[in-house]
Amino acid sequence: MCKWWCPQVAVNVIHDCLLTHGHIGYSEDHPLEGRLRDAIGLELADGPADIMKMIISRALFKEFPAF
Repeated sequence: MCKWWCPQVAVNVIHDCLLTHGHIGYSEDHPLEGRLRDAIGLELADGPADIMKMIISRALFKEFPAF
């Protein structure tokens, strides 16, 4: 679950920081722009979010089968 959730939280936090800083946050001189690219790269490299959610749900249903 951490493989899906941590990059998602990182992207959301960095995006909120960028919104706080305004258009300056998106310039290449500011480190937040690079952090956002890194976090999005982690999010994409681990696999699409839908596939990660399917893997998590399969593991949970295997652990707690429906009656």
